[in-house]
Amino acid sequence: MARLIARLLDAQPVNDPDLFLNQGIWRHFDFHSRFASADKALTLDTLNHRIQQAAAHLRLSNRLILTWGTAYAYQHTSTGQWVNNCHKMPANLFLKQRTKVEDIISAYTSLLHRLKEAKPDLQIVLTVSPVRHLRDGILENQRSKAILLLAAEYLTDTFDFVHYFPSYEIIMDELRDYRFYAQDMVHPSDLAVSILRERFLNACCTTDTLALCNRIANLQKNKQHTILHPDSQESQRFANQWQEEEKRLKELLPHLNWD
Repeated sequence: MARLIARLLDAQPVNDPDLFLNQGIWRHFDFHSRFASADKALTLDTLNHRIQQAAAHLRLSNRLILTWGTAYAYQHTSTGQWVNNCHKMPANLFLKQRTKVEDIISAYTSLLHRLKEAKPDLQIVLTVSPVRHLRDGILENQRSKAILLLAAEYLTDTFDFVHYFPSYEIIMDELRDYRFYAQDMVHPSDLAVSILRERFLNACCTTDTLALCNRIANLQKNKQHTILHPDSQESQRFANQWQEEEKRLKELLPHLNWD
């Protein structure tokens, strides 16, 4: 994640030698399979277009939320490169290792200095994903999460523009009932996500912003309301009321995408 953000800061393109061919598809170890294709030139164009898009978005952003999932990483044995995606290649091509707290701190300390230099008004929220990586083993997952939590603690203590939101702790220590988990008993349920969203908004947003969020939510809810008798005076009054509210919000928040 840190390496990819650094790539965006430099708007560094992917080059031809960075790709590899596997099962007739050109891929890159840093990127998701959705960007891969049988056409090498198309893969390069797609990746570089998305890099430019993401770099432009980062330049315009003054808030960044980073969610860490696991401290385990995979190293390509022949090149020594740490990879973001193994693309389902044979396991013997990679060495699985659990990164140390100091390794994460080192990588992010350098990145955070660069980010703040590029964007002085930037604020960052760190979270640790409550989704358990049970394929690593229960004990291994707990130790992995502990490493992430300790690294996050150090960075938030060191940088005044880095903050921590305890989504991991809320799920693991507060929302412990079965109803807060999806069918796989690993991912949070819709109810848990809703509670986390509310807690996040209350932690990170001002009172005025929360009020605006409620106004927008009410507008969306009422615009989706099914009107049984659109020609009635009551229905027309209802529609006019929310059209006026939408107009007021658009004037107040012209930077939002109202489509």
